[in-house]
This record gives sequence, structure tokens and C-alpha cells, in this order.
Amino acid sequence: MNNTDFDIKTKLIKETFNDEINIKYDLSEKEPQIVNDFSEEIDIYVTEDEEIICLDILLNDFDVEQLTQYIEFAETLYEKEKKSVSIYLFCPPNVNVCVKECELRSEADFRIKLARIEKNPCSMILDKIKNKMKNNEILDSDDMNALLMLPVMCEKKDRHYYRKESIKILNEINY
Repeated sequence: MNNTDFDIKTKLIKETFNDEINIKYDLSEKEPQIVNDFSEEIDIYVTEDEEIICLDILLNDFDVEQLTQYIEFAETLYEKEKKSVSIYLFCPPNVNVCVKECELRSEADFRIKLARIEKNPCSMILDKIKNKMKNNEILDSDDMNALLMLPVMCEKKDRHYYRKESIKILNEINY
């Protein structure tokens, strides 16, 4: 995890969820299979308190099916790592939350928190990629996949802009 990503994500959690965490390392770098089992886009970290922190940005409405998937992911992660799991989900303005908060019993120690963010997730992804390039960092496969998906992930009215920005970056990389 580079310092820019670390700072941005730590600040997002602290400010959005009012949670004073100290991230120790990126678990998805040490054990990439954990992420691939669920989603390539989710970030998984271990804190100084040995808690697992997962960050994700919701791109579709949060419904019963998605909640069930996150619960099962948290349980699987808990079983594998034997550490408390916190999943932080950022909901951009265009995402609807279609389930009510409810407490279900589980053998796993986990919590799932949602927060509405005002910034467009596509804009956040594009900014992250541009910052990496500005800092002469190499874009990894996740960055490349996100870049290729931007025109599909964004709202229809923004496709032209994200397609154009993606093409600019791809051309810059290939020269």
C-alpha cells in the first residue's frame, strides 16, 4: 500500500465513521487470494489492534443479496484469520440502501458499517490513478481494471468524460 492510498483511506475512515484506527499493513498484498475470493476491488487491512478492516465502495444498490454476501465474506474472513472484522462501505449519492439495520447472530466477530459519501466513486478512482501517475508509481492490475471499467461504472451522462480520461491515461502509459 503506498502512502497516498494509506493516508486517504485512513482519513476517510476516521472522518466518515468517526473511528480512530491505525492500519499496520495491507492484508490483500500479503494474501491476495482473500480478496480474489470475494471482490478484486475491496481493500483489506490489519490494524495495530490486530483487527481486520475492509473498505469497499458500493456501485449498486445495497440490497438483501449484497448484505448477505458481505456477512458471509466477514464470516469467512473471521474463520480464516481468527480476528475481528469491520467492513466499511461507502455509499455514493446514486446508491440506494434497500435493507434496514438488523442484528443477526453469528459465530464470527464482525460489524458492517455504511456511510453516505458525497463524492462520486468514479471520481475517487480516477483521482487515485492520476495521483499514482503523478508520483511516478506503477499502476497495478487493480488500477488497470478500474481504469478500463470507469466508463461502465459511471452514470450514463458521465461516460464521455471517463472514457476520454481513461483513453488519455492508457495512451500515456503505452508511450
